[in-house]
Amino acid sequence: MLFVCFTEGKREIDKRVSNVKYHRVETRCGCLARMKISCHLNEKYPVIEFVSKHNHVTTSSSKTHLFRSHRKITLAQIAEVDMADNSGIAPKAALGFLSRQAGGRESLAFIPDDYKNYLHSKRIREMKLGDTFDMLEYLQQMQWNDLNFFFYAIQVDEDDLITNIF
Repeated sequence: MLFVCFTEGKREIDKRVSNVKYHRVETRCGCLARMKISCHLNEKYPVIEFVSKHNHVTTSSSKTHLFRSHRKITLAQIAEVDMADNSGIAPKAALGFLSRQAGGRESLAFIPDDYKNYLHSKRIREMKLGDTFDMLEYLQQMQWNDLNFFFYAIQVDEDDLITNIF
């Protein structure tokens, strides 16, 4: 398998260039950075070739907070997210508060999608663990004799995403 920089190569000259109203900016600069790996039957992936030298700026410091490897919700932020969610504060307002508290979105260390994914996973866990028991407890308090009329089961994968609902 070969992994190359997204700026590898050059764009070919298009014959239809005279018909194009809005030209795209050239983003390729012929970068030679690459990594070539081999796949063996013993499930090991040795690196065959590695060139780390880029001939362009890889990213600006103002964009590094968007990389997945740099994003992490801290335990303190999780506690604040949980408090905001339990208080009924809208996710957008809570995210705005957290970013102002951290000194801007760049200093927050996660993006809005991470926030939404955390809340989604939390709700799935709560629904998986608590809702059925709460309903059964409620029905028992109502002195219903037949508790078998209502049942659901949710199966999630290792990333807490729903795979099956019964």
